Amino acid sequence: MARCRERGIALAYDCAQSGWVAQDCADAAEPLLGEDRVIPSGTNAAAVDLSRAVELAVTIVAAQLRAIGHAERGGSVADEASRKLQSAAKAQVDQIGRYHGVRGADVAHWALQVLMARAGALGSQVASADAGPFSFRPWTVDDAEDYRALLDNPNVWSFLPEPYPGELSAGMARTLIKIGSIDDQVAEAVLHDGKPVGQCLLRFQKEVAGVRCAEVAYWLGEQHWGQGWMKQILPVFLRRAMQEPSLDVVYAWIRRDHDASQKVARHAGMRRDEFSFQGELASAMSKPECERWVIFRPWVDAV
Repeated sequence: MARCRERGIALAYDCAQSGWVAQDCADAAEPLLGEDRVIPSGTNAAAVDLSRAVELAVTIVAAQLRAIGHAERGGSVADEASRKLQSAAKAQVDQIGRYHGVRGADVAHWALQVLMARAGALGSQVASADAGPFSFRPWTVDDAEDYRALLDNPNVWSFLPEPYPGELSAGMARTLIKIGSIDDQVAEAVLHDGKPVGQCLLRFQKEVAGVRCAEVAYWLGEQHWGQGWMKQILPVFLRRAMQEPSLDVVYAWIRRDHDASQKVARHAGMRRDEFSFQGELASAMSKPECERWVIFRPWVDAV
């Protein structure tokens, strides 16, 4: 960023890339991982078309769910049966990944995980919590100075998935606040007794294979660390997020070396995502130091 400023290169914040890019840059027309793989002759047609392959995988795992007899609404799948289902789902995801790469495998993974969550096979549940002195509201440009003071700190960025962009100006703070109000995400100030102390953000993804996901991200100003605040804040925010009727799963990218953030996620009911291609996916998204944590809508539906 410093070099760009020296050379007068205009920058913009790209939410899809979670980072700063040249303002006049264009998206590279590169294929997704795995698109250049050759499908062997004689391969089942379902393996060639991703949507059909995912449909077949869902059909196979759904049949196994019915065979288990998990049965009535409100029940849950026994631990051993759940392990077998996870193993069966992993085998399907691995097979799809061989032909469609990490992106295709991720689509299949979400479809199968949500299928099992709906059947009560994952035991997903947001922790209960009282908001206490905390509340949420959208940022406004009038908050720019508070926002800048909280976020203009390399220590805060050291535990975020994206790198520290350098010193934040008041204008940059206003720009980031405006970006937080775009249609596909909700960025809210976390208030403690009415004063901003941090942020919780929910970024919605496009529905794929009948599954709608959202990414959650959260941070507090450094002066508010070490008081256990986020353990109280995140469950409340997730409960509000899960009120979105079409939302199936919420996930977070958390640094492997950020024990505090992992404890917060675990306390809120999230768990590490058991995805075979997670390392490849993290690298493709320029987050090689992160792991994905997830929580599913806590429902039980008939399969």
